[in-house]
Amino acid sequence: MRDIKFRGRPIEKYGTNLLYGSVFLDFEEKIAYIESVSHRPIPVHFESVGEYTGLKDKNGREIYEGDVVKGLRDSHWHDGHDKVMAKVYFSESNLSFAVEGIGGGSLHNVEDVEVIGNIYEHPHLLNEVTT
Repeated sequence: MRDIKFRGRPIEKYGTNLLYGSVFLDFEEKIAYIESVSHRPIPVHFESVGEYTGLKDKNGREIYEGDVVKGLRDSHWHDGHDKVMAKVYFSESNLSFAVEGIGGGSLHNVEDVEVIGNIYEHPHLLNEVTT
């Protein structure tokens, strides 16, 4: 069973770019709060909230929605692997975490995947993602 936790970018300066913990969401007001064990609920940018996928990259770093990853993806069209740089997101159609990049696909073989940033702190990485 995977840990259910979230990450978000604080609205005000808080000494860290991202907070990790439980989330409180108000979809009507578009307000979100992240609460960790050691902190009170802190308001975060609603659109920056991402869920932990339960997976870690090849370096042991946790992979969250909104992360940009690079590595190899199995190819169904030929023998071998495709290089991919992709954004991680939750796919409601197949209820799994997926990658938005070369051909898309599910996020499951992460032995060769590395988190290189996220779209909230490093939006320029989206320009490098190939769709």
